[in-house]
Amino acid sequence: MKKISADLILPVEGEPIRNGIVIINDKGEIIDLQEQRKNTKSSDIEYYEGIIIPGFINTHNHLEYSYVKGLIEPGQGLPGFIRSIVEIKQNVPADKEAIEQADKEMFDLGTAAVGDQTNTLITREVKSKSKIYYHSFIEVYEAIGEINSAETDFLHAKTYLAAYEYQGSITPHAPYSVGPELLRLIANEAFIKKTPVSIHNQETQSELDMFMYGKGELFEFFHNMLKPQSWIPSGTSSLEWFLPFFRDSHNLLLIHNTYTQPRDIMFALNMHSRLYWSMCPASNLYIENRLPHIPWFQKMGCTICLGTDSYASNTSLSILREMQILQESFEIDFDELLEWATINGARALDIDHIFGSLKPGKRPGLVLLQGIDIDRRIITPDVAIKRLV
Repeated sequence: MKKISADLILPVEGEPIRNGIVIINDKGEIIDLQEQRKNTKSSDIEYYEGIIIPGFINTHNHLEYSYVKGLIEPGQGLPGFIRSIVEIKQNVPADKEAIEQADKEMFDLGTAAVGDQTNTLITREVKSKSKIYYHSFIEVYEAIGEINSAETDFLHAKTYLAAYEYQGSITPHAPYSVGPELLRLIANEAFIKKTPVSIHNQETQSELDMFMYGKGELFEFFHNMLKPQSWIPSGTSSLEWFLPFFRDSHNLLLIHNTYTQPRDIMFALNMHSRLYWSMCPASNLYIENRLPHIPWFQKMGCTICLGTDSYASNTSLSILREMQILQESFEIDFDELLEWATINGARALDIDHIFGSLKPGKRPGLVLLQGIDIDRRIITPDVAIKRLV
């Protein structure tokens, strides 16, 4: 049994507790939250200066791309980024040590759970030994218009899911890289299994051009490199095209949303009641030098969560850094950002019974933020993270 106290405890689900005490057992399970009623310090309590919060939930990462750190020039836009990824995967061998280091880094930076995109088995061993909980989104690609590939690709993904001991779900990469038949198979599986699905959404203007008009840089990439046999523009945004495939029986994470417009948000909210909008601001700036317009999502009542994406498009795997970017860019209240970084992400991954808030019975991890004003709660580069549990 441990008793840990700090200047301020933010349970996320519950009121802040000044000079409170978190009591946990040796498995990291919270037994109780208490107010410290005495002015004198007790020898059986660990005292810290700063703010105690639950561990972060990173709803979007590609752990297998950890070895790509620093290899892709920023600011290319999404089509250029995809070209670079394809070239690197063909010419640079994956590095297991980089994957192990990224996993350790995320844990040390306060991450408790990760929604991780994967289309290989290279991260399997690291995940099996990690202190972090991983939900592996088995990510499926398909050359648009390729004949008879959907069922083969889907069965291949099911084999990978079994290898990850079913701690995950099958998910489409993006609307531009998965055809309608494969999308139907994935959506039906999610409907039956009630498992979360994630999909990259509206990362670039050329995604809209591709679906609306059958032209643009992204369309040219797929036409020239993947040589699809057919592509008929939907005449809609990509979000309007793919979202009707999915039903309300499961959570759906929309990743990035960099170019999502209010009409897209309204359409989505009317179509699906269990949407989670996963924002990865550092990655958006790295690739497109643009952020989603967060106030639209706030005003329209969207459930927002956070991710880092991978080292292919980020220089850090810190969720706190993602919070800092959004706070600086849009003046968002820290406590609201903390909900996005914890309980909302836990709900998106269906793990909020364990993670996301400081409540008796949960094992969310304890993170200490040092060097932060406990009243104003402005995130600066000087704020440090200390992993307590």
